[in-house]
Amino acid sequence: MRHLQPPAGAPSKELWIKTRSSWVAVFHNLERGGDLIAPVSLLCETIGCRGLAVTCHPNIALRKENDGWSGTYGGLGFALFSPDSPGPMRYQRHILLYNDGGKWKFLSEGSPQNFEHTEPYTSLRVRDRFSIDMLRDYCAALGIRAFESGFYGPNAMLIEHTKNGMPVAFPLDEVQRRLGIDRRKTLRF
Repeated sequence: MRHLQPPAGAPSKELWIKTRSSWVAVFHNLERGGDLIAPVSLLCETIGCRGLAVTCHPNIALRKENDGWSGTYGGLGFALFSPDSPGPMRYQRHILLYNDGGKWKFLSEGSPQNFEHTEPYTSLRVRDRFSIDMLRDYCAALGIRAFESGFYGPNAMLIEHTKNGMPVAFPLDEVQRRLGIDRRKTLRF
């Protein structure tokens, strides 16, 4: 993952990693996270395979600093694609919980999978409708141990994108400061 540094305003690097399963993982260096829904959807349609895009952003309270704001709105996402699914994005299942400027929103589309815990989806408190534990369980049901470093490797490929021959990037410590991330503390969602 160190090869993805520094974080960038637009993805300038992608790391494709063989996993200890039949899945291949891809990560990018977008400064504020972001997701890979469109590229994964297109790849699934093009080569005729299933795909999964996982989003997991910590919710770090925004706070005013001398030179601007730091912090980030959080979100969790599970997007399962199938080349046989209808629609332009080929969603078989899409679940998304996100902080939209201070208000939590929940989206669920497609057919629930047999491994889902659907009871929380109707919780009165929107933030309780999808959790990191549910996301971890859903990935595990597909044979993906997304949050375990030993799941990834050993083979990988780094792709670097440039703009006019120059990478678009920011120093890692600056990005961490702007997002309000204290690397000495454990992040909690």
